[in-house]
Order: sequence, then C-alpha cells, then structure tokens
Amino acid sequence: MDGYILVHKGLVDSCVFDDPIVLKIWIWCLCKASHKERDSLIGNQSVHILPGQFIFGRIQAAGELNITASTLYRKLKLLEKMSMIKLKTDSKWTVATVVNWNSYRDTISEVGKIV
Repeated sequence: MDGYILVHKGLVDSCVFDDPIVLKIWIWCLCKASHKERDSLIGNQSVHILPGQFIFGRIQAAGELNITASTLYRKLKLLEKMSMIKLKTDSKWTVATVVNWNSYRDTISEVGKIV
C-alpha cells in the first residue's frame, strides 16, 4: 500500500522537529519516496528508482515547498549530514534516498492492522 508512512512519536524529541522548515522537508521526502521499484521517465531518459527513492529538481521542489532553492539545498544537505537521506546529484536532477526507508513504510494487513 502506498498511501501511508509511519512517523514515530520520538520525532518530537528530534532536532528535525526543532526547525519547521527541516520538518516540512523531511515529511515531504517521506511522502515523495517511492513505495516500490520502478522506472521513471525524466525528459527523454528512463531512471530506475528503488523503494525509498525519488527524483526531483531543486527549483520545482522549492516551488512545491514554498521555500527558496538555496534554503532547500541547505536543509537537504543538513538531513544528509544527519544520515537521514542520501543525495546523488547530476546536472539535471537529484535522486534522494531515504535512509532506513522500510522503517517509515507502513505494512497494513487486510484488516487494517499494522504488521
């Protein structure tokens, strides 16, 4: 199921919670991450994405988040320094990987219980 992510209650004790912009970007990363392995078409190129990864352009992402591109970059680098994400950038886009992705994914059984 790709409709939910798990957020641990301990997030409120994290330094991520102390900065509203970092928290917003972190939740955005969790929501953007792919729930399954797939190929994504970017322009005329196919890019293979693994679970927990997503592709973005800095300018478009900054617009989605209503922040400047430079702020987005600085805060993403902070999340990377905190080992929460990994970034692989080229001249056209960035592939972000959520570290420990499976711990944020939900696994809901047919009766609605998290398993």
